[in-house]
Amino acid sequence: MKKKAYGRRPQEAETVIREAIIQLFSLQIAAGLSKKDLHSFALRCVESAVGQAVLTVSEKDQTDVHHIGSILRVWHRETAYLDRNGFPKPLSMSGKAGLRSLAKRHCPSERVDSLLRTLMRTGLIGQSSNGRWTPKSNHAVLPCVTEETYRHIADGVARFVQTVTRNVSVSDKKHALFERSAKVRKFPVSDTQEFCQFVRQQASVFLGAVDDWMEARAEAHAKSRTRKCNAGVFTFAFLDDAYLP
Repeated sequence: MKKKAYGRRPQEAETVIREAIIQLFSLQIAAGLSKKDLHSFALRCVESAVGQAVLTVSEKDQTDVHHIGSILRVWHRETAYLDRNGFPKPLSMSGKAGLRSLAKRHCPSERVDSLLRTLMRTGLIGQSSNGRWTPKSNHAVLPCVTEETYRHIADGVARFVQTVTRNVSVSDKKHALFERSAKVRKFPVSDTQEFCQFVRQQASVFLGAVDDWMEARAEAHAKSRTRKCNAGVFTFAFLDDAYLP
């Protein structure tokens, strides 16, 4: 029996990151940096990275933040996991409709334990007095810096560079991927909290619509032999660090 594939394998993730680095170096060369200067620049970057590396990620403990998001999404939307009032049911850890079974739907069996530990450790799920588990949110925002956070950052940076460079080189612009930004240089600091709330609300609606659209098509072709690929959207807002609320 052919084993189901979940997301990208470590080798594939490494390939995307390597390609992103190559593309960034290519931009540096195109901007006039010599090969010698680029080599020195790369070495300085490696030294800085080593100095900032505070977390070692073991292969068995790697968890994709999107696996976590998928679990929370299903828990909040599928009838089997909702009570009569439409709220997520408290789940036992085991059983056919238990939390472990739900996790197995979205990640390889060998990483289920790691994923469940992450959900507990980050407070994304909580245990009630009767021993059952409930979600604290319908999306995966990790409240602390974890190995999942670092992998998410690496994936996002690599995908962003990949999209931008692809759009520049694609011959037919109708095949370009969406990539836009909005920025104001003299935004009032007094409105930063309102900015955070407004963007969060608008982005949540957008991501929810895209997620529903992708999930519907993935489900429709789940049992077909149609070629599959990774597809998705990253969104984020930013403020100068000094003015973060």
